[in-house]
Amino acid sequence: MIAGARSKSDNSVVRDDLVNPYWATDRDLGTGPVRVLDSVEAQFWRKLIDKYLYPIDADKTHEAKLVRDLKTLRNNAVFLFFMLNFLWLFIIFLLQIVQEQLKVGLTDLSFYYCIS
Repeated sequence: MIAGARSKSDNSVVRDDLVNPYWATDRDLGTGPVRVLDSVEAQFWRKLIDKYLYPIDADKTHEAKLVRDLKTLRNNAVFLFFMLNFLWLFIIFLLQIVQEQLKVGLTDLSFYYCIS
């Protein structure tokens, strides 16, 4: 079959989707106006479909490398997450140990505000 052509299962109607699309005869859509593409635009769309819309060839080596790289990325991200959590806990633990040396001495504020 040619690109854009479709045949109905029991009927021998061959349809070109750019000229007489099947959806245009659908009863649920009604009988609204149908505009047909001019030849230049239809040719543009055919070339575009032929150039960019084709099935991707399965390359097993590329897919295996992609899977391996994604697993490595996942493992590195999890490792980084746990290392940063460990570092955060270590810093908090050290700050709790030296909290007496880090205190800033403040004067009694009730003296300045004459609070009785």
